[in-house]
Amino acid sequence: MKIKFEQLSCVLLSALAAVPALRAELKLPAYMTDSMVVQRNEVLNIRGMADGAVKVSVSWSDVPYAALAESDGRFSMSIPTPSAGGPYKIEISDSNSRRVLSDVYSGELWLCSGQSNMEMPVGGWGKVLDYEQELASSTNPKVHLLQIKKTKSHVPSEEIGVNMSGWRTATPKSVYNFSAIAYFYARQLADELGVHVGVVDCTWSGTPGEAWTSLEGVRAVGGFEEKIRMLESADEDSIAMAVKSCNNPTVLYNGMIYPLRDMNIKGVLWYQGCGNVGRHVQYASLFRRMIGDWRRLWGKADMPFHFVQLASFQKPEAVQPSSAWAALRQAQADALVLPNTAMVTAIDLGDPVDIHPKNKQEVARRLCRSALRHCYGRHDIVAEAPVVESCRFDGRMVRLTFDAAICADGNPRGFIVKSADGTWSRPSAGLEGRDIVLVSYDSPIEEVRYNWADFPDGNIRGQGAALPVLPFKIEKNK
Repeated sequence: MKIKFEQLSCVLLSALAAVPALRAELKLPAYMTDSMVVQRNEVLNIRGMADGAVKVSVSWSDVPYAALAESDGRFSMSIPTPSAGGPYKIEISDSNSRRVLSDVYSGELWLCSGQSNMEMPVGGWGKVLDYEQELASSTNPKVHLLQIKKTKSHVPSEEIGVNMSGWRTATPKSVYNFSAIAYFYARQLADELGVHVGVVDCTWSGTPGEAWTSLEGVRAVGGFEEKIRMLESADEDSIAMAVKSCNNPTVLYNGMIYPLRDMNIKGVLWYQGCGNVGRHVQYASLFRRMIGDWRRLWGKADMPFHFVQLASFQKPEAVQPSSAWAALRQAQADALVLPNTAMVTAIDLGDPVDIHPKNKQEVARRLCRSALRHCYGRHDIVAEAPVVESCRFDGRMVRLTFDAAICADGNPRGFIVKSADGTWSRPSAGLEGRDIVLVSYDSPIEEVRYNWADFPDGNIRGQGAALPVLPFKIEKNK
């Protein structure tokens, strides 16, 4: 028997009408998964999508919370987080579906970001110092890892992608391609505090600071006008093509930082700057603006922001006053005028032929000491090297007095001086007592600099924690 098309259509429509309408599944941010760490004694912000204007219920370890979704299904709520502890279970449900997050801990949560030296993994392409032993001993249930997927966007994005399907505890497999500094930092912090520590690896090799800064930020800094006009006026196809250079202003802020704004974090660890070498004047303003952008995004004007000063790199030169790497290190240090910032240096850990030095354990140790002192009240810990407290120019000699005891292997080295005729030279230097360096030359000195080169050889350290003295420059009568 033949069935006419009209009859078949009626049969199909009747059958479809009898099937319940498909309903939207409850959607949560990709960074909300099993094994996640939330910042203790804060709030857990949950922003998601439900099945229309319905009631959304959340249960945190059997304590109920609720919110009403908007007509398009969007909902948000904030739930107080307890003191360190766990594992907890979070149940989230609407009229249609239910999500359960297990093995959740309340502890310390840090965002780790920057370019390749922060991205450099324990294994993978990085292969840090003693990486095979590090991997073999990496299983640690108190260390939780979240890796953000590399994403670019020319406008602020609500979506975020994650690797490894979300949070993972530290194991040889999860650590292998994860930021070494972030992992080593979390491992030591967990040992020191006795709590679960989560670290978010949000990195992209080779990227400049402007890519991580907001549109308003790069506009205020200046120097990016042409690229901004292109991003604002081009058609969608042109923008899509342009954004495929991840070095464009604001594209990583939009795609990887903005979507994390609801994630309450303790603070930020930052290692970047190689991508801006040669533009130190601009970077000095850009870096400070970027820090301010992130703090405004999280609504925390004093959010801790700890960063790494660039390691030594390139061919060593005895006298190099025009070093672009030294100038960029100073531009980084200029950000210390902002409150609740701290800088550790990697200048003594570099490699003249490898921009990715292998000893990431020591970088992480210094960052952890910095956080313990400045964020966790451990004032017994020395986190900074001594600095010059006073300087006296006396003809052919400069007397540098430090604010704490210093030492050096042999005579102090790493100094260059400028004479009255503008020439730069290598002077002699010696220690006097426990906190004084005498720098001398055969003609009057107008300026003295320390560790001012691409790959300097300074050897002065603090006597306490053996931290290297930071690069500095001091001019006469200033």
